[in-house]
Amino acid sequence: QDEFKITGPKQANIIHFLVAQEPKIGKGEILLNNGHATLHFDAGQFTASYDVIPQDDPRLSQVWGKELYRIKLTAKSIKSTGKYTFTIRQEAIK
Repeated sequence: QDEFKITGPKQANIIHFLVAQEPKIGKGEILLNNGHATLHFDAGQFTASYDVIPQDDPRLSQVWGKELYRIKLTAKSIKSTGKYTFTIRQEAIK
């Protein structure tokens, strides 16, 4: 959960999450960790996308892999105050 108050916002807020495996974006949810977890968000408030970040540090790539994924939740409107709620749930492994 994130509450904010910004004086004179000029652009929509963007909330980032960094993950090691490619996310699968759906309406109001993003599947993480090959579907073993789900990030839930308000689809009325945000548009979801992600960037691929090449990982060239050998020490980090041993843990994170060759690429990282930066999830971007971009607010659909510019607001000076508000509250965002995100929930990450572990899914049952089948």
